[in-house]
Amino acid sequence: SELGPEGLLYVTHQELGGAQMSYLSALDPTDGALLWTIDRTSFGLPELTTAYLATLAVDADTIVVAGSGSLPGNVHHIAFVVVLDHEGNLICQTTLDDFNDETGASQHAWSINAAELDASGDLFVSGMLFPLSRPDLPIELLVAKLD
Repeated sequence: SELGPEGLLYVTHQELGGAQMSYLSALDPTDGALLWTIDRTSFGLPELTTAYLATLAVDADTIVVAGSGSLPGNVHHIAFVVVLDHEGNLICQTTLDDFNDETGASQHAWSINAAELDASGDLFVSGMLFPLSRPDLPIELLVAKLD
């Protein structure tokens, strides 16, 4: 959870089992009243069979939600970053992956575990890349500045 401008509290939450739906909600911190909730289908992402909202960051203008998921068939693993306004409207999104068209699979399962906005509004994410085809290889660290 993160506090945003005007004291709003933004939280991510998951529905486990089945479709594993992920949500972002805005709450009034004075009384806990739910102001709005959106689910991951509002993020403009490809159809995901699983998705996990791992982190969020808030500044004066935007809410950034980042996480990871799998596309149908469980051979295409992505990380994603979604930027929303303070009413939950989509501004932009991007996905990070290394899907190989020749093999029809991802080389790594991508995971974003942290996102931070600096004072200039630049977005930094960090996470890990888990090797899928060669589990004997080490886990790689992911650190990126996204424009």
